[in-house]
Amino acid sequence: MLEKIKGWFITLIIYMIIEISTLLIFFVWLPDLLIFVFFGFLLLNGIWVGLLLFNYQRDLKQRVLSISQILGKEGQEALQVGKLGLMTYDDDYQITWTSELFDEHQTLFVSQKLTKVLPELRVLFSGEEDKIIVNFDNKIYRVFRKENAQVIYWQDITEIDNLSKEYQENKPVVGMIHLDNYNDTIQNEDEQLIALINSNIRQLVVQWAKEKNIMIRRLRSDRFIILLNEKKYLQLEEDHFAIIDSIRTAAQAIKVDVTLSMAFARGSNDFYILGEMVNNLLELAQSRGGDQVVMRRYQREVKFFGGTSEAVEKSSKVKARVIAQAIKDLVEKSTEVFIVGHLDIDFDCMGAMLALSKMAQVYSDKVYVVTENVSIDYQLDEALYKYFDTIANKHNFISEVDARELVSANSMVICVDHHHLGLCNSPELVNSIKRLVVIDHHRRGESFFVNPTLVYVEPSASSSSELVVELLEYQQKPVTLEPFESTLMLTGIMVDTNHFRVRSGTRTFEAAGLLKSKGANSSEAQRFLKEGFEDFEMKNQIYSCSSILNDNIIIAAADEKLVFKRSIISQAADELLDIKNIEAAFVIAKTDNNYTIISARSKGKINVQVILEKMDGGGHFSAAGLQRENMKVEVLKKELLEVLKEGKDESNTTK
Repeated sequence: MLEKIKGWFITLIIYMIIEISTLLIFFVWLPDLLIFVFFGFLLLNGIWVGLLLFNYQRDLKQRVLSISQILGKEGQEALQVGKLGLMTYDDDYQITWTSELFDEHQTLFVSQKLTKVLPELRVLFSGEEDKIIVNFDNKIYRVFRKENAQVIYWQDITEIDNLSKEYQENKPVVGMIHLDNYNDTIQNEDEQLIALINSNIRQLVVQWAKEKNIMIRRLRSDRFIILLNEKKYLQLEEDHFAIIDSIRTAAQAIKVDVTLSMAFARGSNDFYILGEMVNNLLELAQSRGGDQVVMRRYQREVKFFGGTSEAVEKSSKVKARVIAQAIKDLVEKSTEVFIVGHLDIDFDCMGAMLALSKMAQVYSDKVYVVTENVSIDYQLDEALYKYFDTIANKHNFISEVDARELVSANSMVICVDHHHLGLCNSPELVNSIKRLVVIDHHRRGESFFVNPTLVYVEPSASSSSELVVELLEYQQKPVTLEPFESTLMLTGIMVDTNHFRVRSGTRTFEAAGLLKSKGANSSEAQRFLKEGFEDFEMKNQIYSCSSILNDNIIIAAADEKLVFKRSIISQAADELLDIKNIEAAFVIAKTDNNYTIISARSKGKINVQVILEKMDGGGHFSAAGLQRENMKVEVLKKELLEVLKEGKDESNTTK
């Protein structure tokens, strides 16, 4: 094709030279004939150009006919119906021919270099991709090449792509909205305030859904179900679910503790699946303290957004009474009851375990506390050693190995102060028992025990000891605690609240008061927590490595060569909060079992749980942690700084 065009061009040049020469001769010798010759020149030139164009079109038609002859009429029609196009090229990657799909662009394509006209095609020739998607002339093409032939295949998928986008945008999304603490708030308020809450808060949710063109229906006074499509959901996500902030602001304006929790299930066309997912997601949002969004695409990981406020303490104890009755019924139906705690058992965990052991002993003769051969906090270990003879006669302590030999079909296990199998000190025992009860005060993460029989997770509680004290109140038979056991529980509450300075509500002080009435000794609790000079020195080594970030966060990354007790690391994090203007503290250090851990603490404005969850950690709003095996302190610090920077950027974007 290129050679023919060159031939036509040379012929045209020669012809024009002859015409111009003839014109000059006539101009010199026969000037009177100038006008005649000029028009004659134009006429002949036009005829010649017309012949050239005719020849080009005829050649093009012959080429198309030759393809038609090769493929047959049916083959050519198949290309047209399937919106397929062919493009050939030579050894220099110059386009030599295009099929009818590119008739409008013949002059643009033919004789041009493929990678110059369409740079996107380079990956096809380099072998990086087998096929690519190309946007050209307001259309979308799927392009691929045959390896052993100099042919590029084009398929017009514009219509298919538009249909695919429309299908994706209209996929169903099921959501649930819950007004946290709404029922507790209106329970004891006058009608005027209730009307104000409904008009300023509940009606705000309905108005928001209407503005976003989302279907909303009220399920009960504090809960709504919403239906929307994927396109609407992505708009809400892009808007950072602004309704949460709107509800919080409206509630603060009328001085009530009402926040908003949202759950979204997507990624499936099966409404039954979406319905099951959204119920579980909303329960997860509630167990994490509310004021957040929990979303999940079918068969993908759960994602969280928000959670910027501490869980509101519940004023009603109805749930505690119901849970207490349910545990009593389960214990009576079980032949053996095993009580297990988390790794590295602390005062709160041990105190709650012993209290549950006493409670279960009222209804069963076979109650076992699984603590032998498991790690225990060194201060707790000293306390237990001092009173070992006293408590050994009151409880059946057992190892996980021995416990597994006693398991029967009707056994029951109570997991205390944790809700994740990875944190359990007896995971094999838990996996071997179907009847499972979970009691915890930490915010739930995505990981959770599989199919628990009963769950009592209250992130608004200060500690597990606080929860268990309330359960003791609602037992049909009296449960007697020894003074030492009460003191252990009080010590656990003191540790988890940093001596009642954080996460302490009215129910926390009520639990502490009840423990005092049962013989808890606060002076003894203080002695349990006293540290030796060696511990004091180790803390100072942590403090010396501290640095301030953003004026309100302190990070202490300890020397790589030093090894610390876990309790020392957590205590150091607690004490760093005493520094003026500091809202959150992170201590990074190595432990004696080759782990590098982060202990995080907050005064309540910064959610350290959300921060560490991004690093596969977890915990509570104002107390969280994580551990990594065989990792350097500086590496973990760098990762933490990146997460904190991302969180700050997201916060600025939201504002």
